[in-house]
Amino acid sequence: MLVITMNNERKNMNFLSPIKDRDHLRDVCITAQYNICVICGKGLYGDAEVHESIVKRSDLPNDKRIFAPVNCCALHSHCHENTAAVDEACADWLIGRYGLFLIQDFLIGLKMKVYPTRAQIILRM
Repeated sequence: MLVITMNNERKNMNFLSPIKDRDHLRDVCITAQYNICVICGKGLYGDAEVHESIVKRSDLPNDKRIFAPVNCCALHSHCHENTAAVDEACADWLIGRYGLFLIQDFLIGLKMKVYPTRAQIILRM
């Protein structure tokens, strides 16, 4: 039998639920990342922006469900580029932090008619 344990920080947070306040979402992401930018590896101290990495605003316009911690990373403004390499690095970090199954649950819950390529890859893992 496989037993999965989670620390109190993870038990008390629903990582699939969207966070409406962008500043609060940024703070949750920074805490989850232990104040480290997933792109450059340097500390995040006041200079952080939220990056939606798996499903973007352009994929689901006006849908606040994408602002869930399992879909977002906090990055320095100079690291925050909309490139495939940044998206891939963030998605890899999110899978490592929250686990593949939780990310897949998030994506399935969106019930998108067409998933973006990065989401399709994760769903096939």
